[in-house]
Amino acid sequence: MISGVFEFILLFSAVISFMISGALWFYVHNFFANRVLAILTFIWGLLSLIFVIQSKEFFLQYPHLFGVFSGVILLLFPLVYFYVRSYLYSNARTLKQV
Repeated sequence: MISGVFEFILLFSAVISFMISGALWFYVHNFFANRVLAILTFIWGLLSLIFVIQSKEFFLQYPHLFGVFSGVILLLFPLVYFYVRSYLYSNARTLKQV
């Protein structure tokens, strides 16, 4: 029973994360930092959703998704760096053209 409640809470948090990422994507103030934060919250919601649906049968049926989900976790750390950098420094908010 506790497992079902825990999965429901994670599923609810994934839905909330997707809604927050959609709102942040279209929020105008501090545009680049908000887009990076929207991507971060979307990935966090995706990871919560993956944690809910993961089971032995799922990965036996779709074994190629096991490696994709492991790689998505590693995407969080560079995005946190880009978010903090673009939030703190105004010159990091624009992509430089070389």
